[in-house]
Amino acid sequence: MGTETKTKRIPSLKVLEAIAEGLEEILAYFGWQVSTASGSTSINGEPEVEENVLDETDSIDEDEHDEGEEEYFDREEVEVAVDAFISSLSASGVIRENRHGKLPSFGTVFAKFFGDEGEVAVLAGAFENDVKGYMGWISPDEMLSAKKRFMSIFGSVQEMLEEKMHGR
Repeated sequence: MGTETKTKRIPSLKVLEAIAEGLEEILAYFGWQVSTASGSTSINGEPEVEENVLDETDSIDEDEHDEGEEEYFDREEVEVAVDAFISSLSASGVIRENRHGKLPSFGTVFAKFFGDEGEVAVLAGAFENDVKGYMGWISPDEMLSAKKRFMSIFGSVQEMLEEKMHGR
């Protein structure tokens, strides 16, 4: 095969704004912070101390848990945040129910607006896979991976929004 270039599909300003707003709600729901060169900031730009944020340097303190037991995350918590994101896009008229009355999944939303093979859509699909969990629980490693992918999606959407707003 030859080298293939992926075209970067950028949705309309209205769609980007709605997606960005929904992603900010997910950030707020989990208390995840946006890292910048000057440190961590909340979504409103105010410097904040990170609380309850799992990153690659975190480890499970064995004194706080039973012997060898890892802290798992409830899949339902993630579903609530993602469902709120999907519902906000529906309420703003950005997405609609299919003919069976169902709203698209997180990954499907990004595939529709950013292209099936676009980086953001691929990350969104991987995020969905990370948060599938097992029997209703998401492992710390899967949650860390999901957070990293989510933050990449968030950063890409913010960058595209900035480009659209400033006509670049």
